[in-house]
Amino acid sequence: MPYASSAHHLMISMNVVIALHLLCSQEKLLTLKIIRIVKKS
Repeated sequence: MPYASSAHHLMISMNVVIALHLLCSQEKLLTLKIIRIVKKS
């Protein structure tokens, strides 16, 4: 059953990509917040 394992691998890689994307967007939001705080002070 090589197809099942490849589909499973695809799901795992998709989850990794989604997780990385979420981390990157969170970091962008965090840096934007920090920049706003620095500009205010």
